[in-house]
Amino acid sequence: MMPMYCINLPHSQYRRENIELHNKTYGLDIKVFNGVYGAGLDISKLVQNGVLNSRVLNEAKHKIGDLGCYLSHCRVLQHIQKTHQNNGIALVLEDDFNIQEQEWKDFHNYINNIPKEWQDKWDMLYIGYNHVHGRRLNKYWTTAETTTMTGMNSGAWAYIIRISSIPKILKASLPIKHTVDRDVMLKPLIGKQLKVLFTNRKIIKHNPIFGSERRTRNQKHFIS
Repeated sequence: MMPMYCINLPHSQYRRENIELHNKTYGLDIKVFNGVYGAGLDISKLVQNGVLNSRVLNEAKHKIGDLGCYLSHCRVLQHIQKTHQNNGIALVLEDDFNIQEQEWKDFHNYINNIPKEWQDKWDMLYIGYNHVHGRRLNKYWTTAETTTMTGMNSGAWAYIIRISSIPKILKASLPIKHTVDRDVMLKPLIGKQLKVLFTNRKIIKHNPIFGSERRTRNQKHFIS
C-alpha cells in the first residue's frame, strides 16, 4: 500500500481521533503530519525569508488560515519527497476526511483502470474534491481541463501525488507570489503544466461533523 499522510494541527485532538478511527476501521496506516498553524505565523518573517511575496502580504493578513493550509501542503510534499526519494505514489489527506466505504472497496479498480495513455503522465489524482470541469475518460476517471470557474477543479482534502512530480508542484507553489489560496494557485496549471485526473465518484468526502478550521482561523485571527 502506498504511504499515507494526513495533515493535522496538534491541538485538534478530535480530528486526530478521526484519523485513528479510519486506521482502525479500514486497516490503514495513515501517518499524522503536523500542519502549520496560521495564527502562529510571523508573516513579515516569511516575506524576509522569501517564502511569501510582498504583493500578497495584505491577502495573507486577511487569510491567515488559508496561508497555514497552503504551507501545510507544501511541507507535507517536501517531507514525502525527502522520505520516499521520488519513488512511487503517496496519498495526502486533510484531517476532516471521511472515506466512503463502498467506493473505497472499489479503490483498486480505480487505480487499475487509469487509461493506458495516462498511466505514465498524471501528476495528481483527486479522489476527494468539490466539482470537476473536464472530459470523462471512462467509468472511473475524468481528465481536468483548465478553468477559472469558482468551485471547479478544487478541493485538496484527498489526493494522490506522483512523488516524482513533487518538484514541479513545489516550484509552482513557492515562493507564494499570487495568492495564499492553494486551490486558486493550482487551478490555472491544471490541464497545462499539471496533468490531473479526478475520480468520477468521490472516494473520500468531508466529514460533515467538522466545520472549516481554515475559515474559522481566517475570521478569528485577522491581523491588522
